[in-house]
Amino acid sequence: MITIHCGLHKTGSSSIQLALELCSKRGRKIVTPNQGNDRSQHGWRERLSKVAIAQDVIFSDENLLGSPYEAYQLAPERVAMLREVLRGRTYQIVVYLRPHVDWLPSVYLQGVQEGRTIGPEDFWTSIKDEPYLRWVNLMELLQGESGAVRVIARAHTRSRDAVADFFEVVGLGKPPRTGKTMIRENVSIGAAQAPLLRELNSRKDVGDYERSMFRAMFQRQLAGGALEGLSPFPLSVQSEISSSYEGDWFDCAARYVPDEESSVFHAEANRYDTGAEPYAGGSIQDALVEEEALRSLQVLALSQQGHATSKLSRLAAKLRDDPQGLSFSLIRRIRRPCC
Repeated sequence: MITIHCGLHKTGSSSIQLALELCSKRGRKIVTPNQGNDRSQHGWRERLSKVAIAQDVIFSDENLLGSPYEAYQLAPERVAMLREVLRGRTYQIVVYLRPHVDWLPSVYLQGVQEGRTIGPEDFWTSIKDEPYLRWVNLMELLQGESGAVRVIARAHTRSRDAVADFFEVVGLGKPPRTGKTMIRENVSIGAAQAPLLRELNSRKDVGDYERSMFRAMFQRQLAGGALEGLSPFPLSVQSEISSSYEGDWFDCAARYVPDEESSVFHAEANRYDTGAEPYAGGSIQDALVEEEALRSLQVLALSQQGHATSKLSRLAAKLRDDPQGLSFSLIRRIRRPCC
């Protein structure tokens, strides 16, 4: 059986792929994304052609249907290509869906992490009328045009372990780390951090390398303690998202999800009814963003102090235990008074 896992983005795909790579010796061929992949139409066709000749393979790439920042505009041509390349083969599609009120803020924040500088209101305006932002339309396309023997839609929820769920769905058994794995490969920034990172990304003297360093800093050092319970979208946008897509979520569950999973979809529908979250703000002049900026500076300052203290402690210990192991110039630097 060929399994095509096509995301969606921000539904645990990176974690699933990490787990798949860790269990690549369980008798199935595993194909996951890497930085060297050719993302052109030719590149996708070539990758899928290799999948087509495999006997038992799991292909996982959330970019297969296109970009979430364009609301999967390329989905029709990618699905047509999938049907053409895998014609005559038996395959299934697994896709994870998420309530729009959770998914769209997460996608927006991911875009900022990747260097995008568009503001939240402009982002919403750019995609809100796209047809495949409605999960019913996307599922109709996958079910009706892909040629797959079945299309399995699963709900991404805050309580569901996406890795364990995917492994169960495709018959891989327990993930590499048993129990509630919580393997997380793609840490998200907080809503109040988005204006800060967006401002850094938009500087004219900043290139791709610097943007990657900014992203690493926010993900590894700053995201953990960021202000929580905030939205990157103004209240008006949150309200519009909720009213526009609540019906789509219920329709998708009714038409394309089996009964046992439909109950999970219906439980997740309350995300549309919980009310708007406080708006984090759009610039450093906004109070919550300013608060986050000060917290981030404090974290960075303390981390540098801790790094320097740790380094000096290690050097001092080496000097005490093995003075011959250090060069004379380094010993002189350690012993030199600071002023």
